[in-house]
Amino acid sequence: MTLIKRIALCLLVFALLLPLYGCSEVGGGSNNTSKVLSCDGGKKVTYDEYRYYYMNYRQSRPDADEKLLYSLVLADLARDRAITALAKEYDVKLDKEEKKALDDYIQSVIDEQGGEEKYQKYLSEDYLTGDLFRHIYSQKLLEQKLREYMSGEINGIIDSDDKTFEADLNKNFMAAKQVLICNDEGDNVKDNKALADEIYDRYLAGEDFDDLVSEYSEEDIVYQSEGRYFTVDMMLPEYEEAVLSLKEGEVYDGVLETDIGFHIIKRLPLDEEYVDSHYGELRDLYKTRCCNEIIDEWAKKITFDKVKSFSELDFE
Repeated sequence: MTLIKRIALCLLVFALLLPLYGCSEVGGGSNNTSKVLSCDGGKKVTYDEYRYYYMNYRQSRPDADEKLLYSLVLADLARDRAITALAKEYDVKLDKEEKKALDDYIQSVIDEQGGEEKYQKYLSEDYLTGDLFRHIYSQKLLEQKLREYMSGEINGIIDSDDKTFEADLNKNFMAAKQVLICNDEGDNVKDNKALADEIYDRYLAGEDFDDLVSEYSEEDIVYQSEGRYFTVDMMLPEYEEAVLSLKEGEVYDGVLETDIGFHIIKRLPLDEEYVDSHYGELRDLYKTRCCNEIIDEWAKKITFDKVKSFSELDFE
């Protein structure tokens, strides 16, 4: 379980929308190319692409209305197109070895499922086709390579020298420790809430916060002892807002509920010794945020035109 954003839909949520591979590729086939949307530059978004995002969001956000689902899908599509544009601008491409590794990976999934027919059925259960699955993972690799390129000091895209990073660290980083009670599949949410309330009441009654963390928190063990250091726009918005509302050493007033579960939060100071021993890791978080900011700026430039009524589309 993690608080980090954009992980909830797993690796597949990073799909980029370049032209899809043909059926002759390993694991390809069954792509519906009927036009659903067009974006600036004339490229189309297919029925299969839109349906994949739409159905995932409909499952993860059951309370969302159609207008919100539409906006969420378009936000992901725009961000993905931005990654495509940036890769083209910086001439970042997958080489032959990387494409071969992709073929080998897809073939391993086919073998694991027991052959092509079962593989296609396996994909369909997650609203995927062979072409779209291949496309998604090839573009996932491309995004990773793009981020490595943008983060490289020699390329001069992100300024990450010690002075710049340390100034950003003092301005845009924070640390917190929490008792996290996760709402895992099959859990009784009311029981989890009652437990979180009981733990918070015990803290108010004078029990040591660190002892309660050690006894009850479902946070990763390393964060239970040291706390979690993070930068802005890295965590769930409501969690980040809660931490920012606190002074160092303060505990959040009450139990915070998020999609993950229930949180009892204490803000920590930025410990100099911790920063020194995790300097490289924290600088990587800074670079990741800078990459996200560049991608998000490009995504704002992407516009879509509806070319078919969504009410006429059957996504089941």
